[in-house]
Amino acid sequence: MKPKNQTIQAENLKKNFYEDFLNRLKKINNDLKEVKESLPEINGFNRDSKTETCK
Repeated sequence: MKPKNQTIQAENLKKNFYEDFLNRLKKINNDLKEVKESLPEINGFNRDSKTETCK
C-alpha cells in the first residue's frame, strides 16, 4: 500500500494534468470560434447554422 502522501501527490498530478488539458481544449475552441467568425459567408451559406440563407 502506498503512503498517504504519495497517493495525494498522485491525485494532485492527475488533477493538474486534466485541468491543464481542459484549459488547452478551451483555448483551441476559442481560437476556432475566432477563425469561424472571420470567415466570409460563401455563396449565401451560413456557416453557423449550416443552412443556406435566402437573399
